[in-house]
Amino acid sequence: MVTLQTLASSDLIAAALDQGYSLIDTAEFYNNERDVGVAIKQSSRRREDVFVISKWWPTSAGAKGVMDSLDNCLKHLESSYVDLYMIHAPKDGCCAEAYRALTQAKKEGKI
Repeated sequence: MVTLQTLASSDLIAAALDQGYSLIDTAEFYNNERDVGVAIKQSSRRREDVFVISKWWPTSAGAKGVMDSLDNCLKHLESSYVDLYMIHAPKDGCCAEAYRALTQAKKEGKI
């Protein structure tokens, strides 16, 4: 099966952006945030014209874990913000601290 994961490359993503795609769904778990960041820079699109979604995989504990992951995401994307940052596959009781941290990240302009 061919997926974005098996073909992940900044050239393919940049070509999609240049053809009019305006939403990119990435995630820490997919390991493609760097490719997305490079692709946005390679494409003719401005960052503010691309809606970027990323997700935190809740393996790193609590507020510090989600904030570290978000900061790494922003570094990989070479961006100061993502448009939407979600908790990937949340389980009962796992994420209250993480949710509070994400509301703070929103106030800081990271989301």
